[in-house]
Amino acid sequence: MILEFKFDLTHECFVYEAIIHKLISKTNTNSKLIKSSKNLCLYIENEDENILKEFSTKLSNSLPLSIYLKDTQVQATTKIPDDEKKLPTSKTNEACIGFCPQCLTELNDEKHKDYFNIFKECEVCGYGLNTTSTNYKPQIQKLAQDIKDGKHIKLNLGYGTFIVGALSPKCNDFEFDIITYDLAVCEKYTNITKHEVLAMGAIEKPFIKLKTNLTFKQDFEGINKELIRFKISDDVLLYLLSKELHRLDIQLIFITKDDIAFDTVFDEINPTQNIEPIECIVSAQDILLIKDLQTDKNYVEYFSSKLDKYKLKKETVAGVCLSKKTTNSVLLYQDKFGIVESLCFKIEQDSIASIFEAIKNSDKSGTKLVRNYQNSFKDIYNDIKEIKFDRQDTSIGNLLRIWGIVAIVLGYTTNKNIAQAGEVLIENILEFQGDKGPRVDYKIVKNTKTIDTIKLVSTAMSFRLAGVESLTLSYGVVESFCDFLSLYLDDIKQTMSVEKVVVMGDMLEVKPLFIHMSEKMSKNHKIYFPIET
Repeated sequence: MILEFKFDLTHECFVYEAIIHKLISKTNTNSKLIKSSKNLCLYIENEDENILKEFSTKLSNSLPLSIYLKDTQVQATTKIPDDEKKLPTSKTNEACIGFCPQCLTELNDEKHKDYFNIFKECEVCGYGLNTTSTNYKPQIQKLAQDIKDGKHIKLNLGYGTFIVGALSPKCNDFEFDIITYDLAVCEKYTNITKHEVLAMGAIEKPFIKLKTNLTFKQDFEGINKELIRFKISDDVLLYLLSKELHRLDIQLIFITKDDIAFDTVFDEINPTQNIEPIECIVSAQDILLIKDLQTDKNYVEYFSSKLDKYKLKKETVAGVCLSKKTTNSVLLYQDKFGIVESLCFKIEQDSIASIFEAIKNSDKSGTKLVRNYQNSFKDIYNDIKEIKFDRQDTSIGNLLRIWGIVAIVLGYTTNKNIAQAGEVLIENILEFQGDKGPRVDYKIVKNTKTIDTIKLVSTAMSFRLAGVESLTLSYGVVESFCDFLSLYLDDIKQTMSVEKVVVMGDMLEVKPLFIHMSEKMSKNHKIYFPIET
């Protein structure tokens, strides 16, 4: 009997390869591990079904959750394929992880030679530090007590040098992230979702940016930052330190690369590499890696490269470019005509005054709307009416420019820089804690392929006059954009038979934007988000 185990991955996962190799090397069966692109197929053959069942159980218990794992399948088959792809036999910088499940068990076993050994590693995990086993519990207990006493510790970890310490108002003076003892602590202090909990607990231990809640504000009074990156320990030293801090009733610590004052140094580890920790955004359907959001590449070339990567050159495909720094548009690809622009976010006006004038001329109610707005928000109107901007400036994405105009017109910022004003609207979106915003009009100008910015701004002004508060209205701006884009893609699916969409650009790091696009667009389309470079 032959069993086939399929692992559908979005990214190479050396950990799975290493664990599977380790298991099959200890199993008295005929086996083969085949790698196709990023995916893995394992074949196990044995006449005894009990042996196969026992192996399946071991495999299930040994493989940790990975943010790259999309699906798994197990089925009986009649033949082991002849294909054979050579798999790596040693860890690479990208593949290294702090600790695997087996090493974690041994680190906590008082009878094991690697109990509290900060250099613990195996063929699956570790950073290649090549040192001898030593019990570091006394030193780690001393570090934990120092942190409890308010000291900042400079630590060498397997992947770089950092400073850690207890959370306090001093954190307002530098950039920091938070290491949480476990997922339950993170749930206590943030608005983390169940999908984010699963991702944070994966073997890669990614950072996830979360909004802190009232409990956090009460327990850590004086910390101003509300959106903070959290993760659980991804390094043996950090893990053991968190364990001892937990014993001292400290569940969260800050970690920073900033050059701040420190009281104690622990440099037993000599980092052999600097690995940038993973950060991701999570929806119910997708996981997006922040590092993979292209910002400065030519969007047409980037789209073309993804068509090659995903083998879509024989299909009709839409491409959505949402960048803060390059042109934003919806592209359309078909083999017979190549890549063409289907929708753009171009702005015709070059000043706030010209936008108000265009609103007056847009329809019968336009003049009344501007007059009411001027009377109701006289100071805002007078402050912004002379603001001008370069609509040809290619260093700013047009979607960010449009949102910047909305933020300025609504009086959400006094910043006259359009890009920075757009970031203010994004900050409002991220702070919003509700479920839904008002429906803001995104329309296409008749007989063109351009979004009607004037209609968008005028409906936003109407909601402002109606008293809709800033966070709710800001959220409505992004939510309505996602609804509009989803409907637009549905339309071209009907007319052009488009069923697959490639999405690109660093605007996707705006969490509500990504989540709405993931949930709405995936209903009718196969979506390709940036998972790897």
